[in-house]
Amino acid sequence: MAVFFKTHIEAAKLLKQKLTETKRKLDAIEERFVTGEIDRNLYDKFRPKYEKECFEIEQELGKTGGYKSNLAKVVNFAAKVCLNPLILWGKFIFFSNSANGKGFEKTKKRGFHQN
Repeated sequence: MAVFFKTHIEAAKLLKQKLTETKRKLDAIEERFVTGEIDRNLYDKFRPKYEKECFEIEQELGKTGGYKSNLAKVVNFAAKVCLNPLILWGKFIFFSNSANGKGFEKTKKRGFHQN
């Protein structure tokens, strides 16, 4: 399970690095166009390419971002329960073995109920 989380986190890091690099390239061609180092034809050729790459990477990050958000929620919930397990004690419905051994009785009490 830890390997699964690690691979998704590493994939998100790689995507962020790639997005940063692509945005840097886009900024560079814009700057070179403004300063006159490249003409309009080259600028029009490469700008849509880099914008498309940024859009695609952001969409991929959006997919992994949802996972990260769910992971953060699970970790926060687990930490909260570990710090104070009694917060959930009264919220669950327990199934307990009845005293006479004839089956289980469903109860919603702060403990197991036996007949």
